[in-house]
Amino acid sequence: TNDADIHRSTAAEVLGVPFTRLYYHIKMLEKHNLIRMVKLVQLTGAIEEKYYQVTARQFLIDRSLLTFDPDGRNDSVEFMLDGVFGASHRDIRKSIETGRIDIKAAVPHATALLARKFLFRLTDEQAVNFQIELKELLLKYQSSESTADDPYYSCLLALYRSSVPYESCEDDEFDNVE
Repeated sequence: TNDADIHRSTAAEVLGVPFTRLYYHIKMLEKHNLIRMVKLVQLTGAIEEKYYQVTARQFLIDRSLLTFDPDGRNDSVEFMLDGVFGASHRDIRKSIETGRIDIKAAVPHATALLARKFLFRLTDEQAVNFQIELKELLLKYQSSESTADDPYYSCLLALYRSSVPYESCEDDEFDNVE
């Protein structure tokens, strides 16, 4: 067994699929321009180590995939929530650890962490307008000019009808990190 086999087995075990299927999925992601190879390391013999980077700036989930299983489980929603919120959680932690985020910097500052949770009442019409305005704002900045030297910023946004009854919330329950 060499190191490449160990890496393959580990990834396959984590994903619960044979390593040959990993190659197939990577090729499909590459074919559809969702990832690109950014580094190739030649190991011993014909063994190579490839490093990939995502190419998409945003990912939209087909809503038809967010369904309940016959037994009432909703693994697809759990997978989506972990993919969005879990990945963002891990990214924020890593960005703090590597100094990309300065938790002592106050907003507005390029390295500050802006994290807020709001709870407010909206009419259905206001909610729709808010969604439209947020989407327009995100698209404005996503399509703005930048150079390869500019740092990446990540934006996590969720607007949803809450299960938390407004009347039971204390004003300080939703403190802001700024």
